[in-house]
Amino acid sequence: LKTIPASPEYRIAEKLHPLAEALVKYQESSGSKPNDKLEAIYHRALKLIEMGNLPAALDGLLEVLRKDRKYAGGEARLVFVGLLELLGDSHPLTKEYRTELASILF
Repeated sequence: LKTIPASPEYRIAEKLHPLAEALVKYQESSGSKPNDKLEAIYHRALKLIEMGNLPAALDGLLEVLRKDRKYAGGEARLVFVGLLELLGDSHPLTKEYRTELASILF
């Protein structure tokens, strides 16, 4: 994703990159125990992404963002945006979850 040249696909890759990085980081540290409740919720959301349960993962990420809008330096928000990109604009959940995210951030 880092090496995609300037193109229409670049915008998509830019949104998916934080999601991919978060999943790799999660997999590499899957044996470690979360430091606090918020980190546990975030890790559970990443696990749900791996399992393909995107609605539950989005719900978990929203819970994290409600408690800390800038969690992990904004990583949770970027992962959320990446998931919405994966779902696509025409997916029925995208509009609902975009609205939820906007209500939390603004």
